[in-house]
Amino acid sequence: DSLCSIWLFPCNVPEEELVLQTEEVADAKWVSRAELEKMKADGSFYSYNYLNMLFQKIDQRKEEF
Repeated sequence: DSLCSIWLFPCNVPEEELVLQTEEVADAKWVSRAELEKMKADGSFYSYNYLNMLFQKIDQRKEEF
């Protein structure tokens, strides 16, 4: 069992400008949806059960802009 919060917001920040809190974040990486799907398939990214819902929300937000 776990609890998770997901925040979606548009931003255009280069990866090298990210300031990560070392106590809370191990790493960050920008990937495309296709790259993430490949990572899920090869086991290098955990396939969270909410990812399809997350992609649907992203698609809805894109339509709003």
